[in-house]
Amino acid sequence: MELNNLETLMNLHRFLLFVGLALSACGGDPLAPNAAGTISLASTADAGGLVSVEVRFCPADAGVSPSCGAAGFPLAVSLKPDGGFPVPYRVGGDRLGTSPFKDWKVVAWVNRADAGAAPAPGDWWGEASLVLRECMCSTPPCYCAGGTVDVTIDRVAP
Repeated sequence: MELNNLETLMNLHRFLLFVGLALSACGGDPLAPNAAGTISLASTADAGGLVSVEVRFCPADAGVSPSCGAAGFPLAVSLKPDGGFPVPYRVGGDRLGTSPFKDWKVVAWVNRADAGAAPAPGDWWGEASLVLRECMCSTPPCYCAGGTVDVTIDRVAP
């Protein structure tokens, strides 16, 4: 009888371990996908007076371009391109991050002053889109991770 109880306990332990691993693999930060790639400067763009290259990552509908202004966003990084362009970047969460949003955008610009939430009028900027892949999670819809997306700074902010 005692052996049977020990076996039941071990089976319960294995089951709980499996559930814990499954939940942690699907979890991640609920709003932390990622993007990585390079930021290039178009031949017509001007990087004179550059203080930093600002990168923002947000759901595609989180503000009119070149903004990423929705509440709780953007995911951001500020880069100091000592070696010039192109500049490698990575923004957002780790590879396990998930999101209820499928379509995302990366906005990057040449910052000449204090970085704001979006390029200042006259700043050169660029944007690229990223579609996350569908994945399993406890509260669908759920989209995972991110990917590689290159951005070319080629427009002037209004």
